[in-house]
Amino acid sequence: GPVNRAAGEAINLALAFTPEGRGLRPWSPARIKGAWQGSGDIVLTWLRRTRALAGDSWTAPEVPLGETSESYDLEILTGGGSLVRSVSGIGTASWTYTAAMQSADFGGPVTSLRLRVFQNGQLGRGAPSETILTP
Repeated sequence: GPVNRAAGEAINLALAFTPEGRGLRPWSPARIKGAWQGSGDIVLTWLRRTRALAGDSWTAPEVPLGETSESYDLEILTGGGSLVRSVSGIGTASWTYTAAMQSADFGGPVTSLRLRVFQNGQLGRGAPSETILTP
């Protein structure tokens, strides 16, 4: 049967807990790709992921949004992982890192690009997806 324990025993002590809503935030985007253009621009694309049950499909080319609006944050990093550029509120699963931005950030065109993409939801940023891209 159950063991009777004194009220002051460690097993009965209250725990402080602050819910962060992590289980309701968006998942990390998938399949980040970079297409180097003749102009020097790099067109970045990714796929959103969803917690919505309708997202579990083998045939749908893209999952349903599952949020009130589509929004992403993107971070350009150095090879060592330091933040170089942060872009917020991107409305589609694509963003162009122009040759001019690359020059401003790195002094010229890049042949390797480290970045993070976050999908935003009602409770804030979801988990990041980080990758290193090369042409």
